Amino acid sequence: MFRWDKEWNMSFAGCGFRSIYYLGALSCILERVPQLVRGASKIGGASSGCLVAAAVTVGFPIEQFCNEVLKMAREARKHTLGVFHPGFNMLQMIWVGLVEKLPEDAHLRASGKLCVSLTRMADGKNVLVSEFNSREELIQVLMCSCFFPVYCGFTPPSYRGVHYMDGALSNNMPLFEQRNTITMAAFSGKSDICPKEDTFSFFEVQCCNLSFQFNTRNVHRVCTAFLPPRPEVCPCPDLLDFKAVYTWFLINCFDSSDKFLLFISTMQKACIQCETQSVLCTVREEQTFMILMFALDRSWLRSATMATWTHFVS
Repeated sequence: MFRWDKEWNMSFAGCGFRSIYYLGALSCILERVPQLVRGASKIGGASSGCLVAAAVTVGFPIEQFCNEVLKMAREARKHTLGVFHPGFNMLQMIWVGLVEKLPEDAHLRASGKLCVSLTRMADGKNVLVSEFNSREELIQVLMCSCFFPVYCGFTPPSYRGVHYMDGALSNNMPLFEQRNTITMAAFSGKSDICPKEDTFSFFEVQCCNLSFQFNTRNVHRVCTAFLPPRPEVCPCPDLLDFKAVYTWFLINCFDSSDKFLLFISTMQKACIQCETQSVLCTVREEQTFMILMFALDRSWLRSATMATWTHFVS
């Protein structure tokens, strides 16, 4: 059970172009319970997840973050070899975006709250950075965490004179080991908020603090994390995921049906728009009643929640 009376953290796993997944989850949270984000003690991230964490920490609109990811995907697809074309420089695009979009006091807002995972090139050890002396230093740290060798080039960026690479290679879920940390990932597994599967998974592994299920959908997710699909297919259902967020709330935040009923009464509808698709989440009266019946008996809850939610959001 999630403890509101204790300090809590949030952590975003790196997932390349699939970081657009966080648009739906975060928009849902910021719409319904913004204090979950604003009241977090620390917000951590690795690789593309650190960009999401930074955006949330400094107050950069998550919708604009989505647009930046889509713009990068379009740029990559202009070239024959995609992200591997010599004319496409992902790290340069990230740097330009950070310089243009981050507010001047971003380092002040981020210090002490944002936690970025880095992998030291010299020995492969993980380093967590949460203090930033300047806006430029914050940008350097974010660039280091996003540098995936070969994929992003051959010359690693540096922070305070030391070369670092993608933080996901050593710790893809910073703050994972701390209690009361809400973990978010764009791959199905045991993260608190992530895509949920109704298909068979061959097995599950824990790699760099990230739980990952081996199934056909997750394999496809990994491919599109590195090789972006056409922008018009980016906002597929599991990228704009309200269901995972509501399920987490249902399991972790309500110890009585009365509290859950109060929460349901505030959920009229949530609409998230991007350039290509609009998603409408509507609570229907009869489906609300079904959920409440499950909530009355928590022994049924964990096994029945996902089956119920498939009819709950349409």
